[in-house]
Amino acid sequence: MRQDWFKALCLALLIILIIVLCLEAADRIFFRPKSIFARTVSDFESKKSGVEVLFLGQSDMQFAIIPDRLNYSAYNFAAASENFTETYYKLEHYIKDMPNLKIVVLPLNFQSFSSYRADILQWEYFKYGYISNSDLRDLYRLKGAVVLREKLISFCPIVRGIEMIDFMRNIKKLFTIQNIEKTEMSKGYLKYTGSDVTRDSAVKRASRHFKGNNIFNEDFLLYFEKILKLCADNNIKVFILTLPVTDFYIEQAKQYVDKDVFYNKALDNPQYSKYIYKHLDLLEIYAGNHDLFLNSDHLNYNGAAKVTDIVAAELSR
Repeated sequence: MRQDWFKALCLALLIILIIVLCLEAADRIFFRPKSIFARTVSDFESKKSGVEVLFLGQSDMQFAIIPDRLNYSAYNFAAASENFTETYYKLEHYIKDMPNLKIVVLPLNFQSFSSYRADILQWEYFKYGYISNSDLRDLYRLKGAVVLREKLISFCPIVRGIEMIDFMRNIKKLFTIQNIEKTEMSKGYLKYTGSDVTRDSAVKRASRHFKGNNIFNEDFLLYFEKILKLCADNNIKVFILTLPVTDFYIEQAKQYVDKDVFYNKALDNPQYSKYIYKHLDLLEIYAGNHDLFLNSDHLNYNGAAKVTDIVAAELSR
C-alpha cells in the first residue's frame, strides 16, 4: 500500500514538473522576447556603442526621459523596480562596450534607498548575465540565501506567481489575436498617456515605499557608491536627477522622510559628493499639476516631455 502511494506521489510530481517545464518553454519562445525588459535590452545592445548619455534607474526614470528629445545619442536603460544593486551590475556588464559614454544619469528620490526592495534581485539580471558566478559569491556574503533563491528562479521564472499571471494574460491575448507588444517604446522610454492621480493611491504608494522600512538601506548605499566609483574610474560624469512627484505623494512621503536630512545623507556627504558632477532637483516643480502625471509618482507623456527638455538644457550647459 505504501509503495503504491509513493509511486502515485512521484508520478504526480513528475507530471507537475513536465507541465511547468512546458509552460516555461512556451513562455521563453512566444512571450518573453516580447516583454518590455527583453525588447529594451535587445534594442540597447544594438545601439550601446554609440550612446553618449545613459539614463538608469527604475520605472520613474523609464517613464520620465524621452531620448529622442535630446541633442545627444542617448538611451533610457531604466527598468521597472530596479534597485542600485541591479543598476551597478548592469552598468558594469556594459561599460567597457560603450566607448562614447560621457554621462550617466541616476535618479535619486526619497524611496531610492528604502529597504522595501532590499530582499529582491530580479531574475532577469541573472538571466542576462549581469550578475556572474563570482558576483553571486559576493552577494551571498552580503544578502544571504535570498540571492540563491533568485538565482534558482532565473532558470525557471514561470514558477513565480507574477510571471504565471503574465503568462496567462499573454495566452489570452494570443488566442484573441491581441497585440502582445502593446507598450509603445523608443530607446527604452515607455510612453504612457492619461492621468489617474488620487490621494488614496499616494497613501498606498508611500506606505509601501516607507512604512516600516529603513529609509537608508546600507546595501543600496554601498552600491550607489560603487556606481559612482565605477563611473569615475571610466572618466564618466554622474548626473543625479530628482524627478517630479505630485503634492499628494510629497505630503505622504514627508511623514517618513525629511528632505534636508535625505539630501545631506545621500548627496552632501563627501563620501559621495566628490563623484557627483551635478544634481538637478525637480521634485516639486510640477507637484500641483496632476495632468502631467500618470499616477502619484510617475510622469505621463506630457510630463516627460517637459522634464526631458529641462534635463536636455542642463546637459547642454
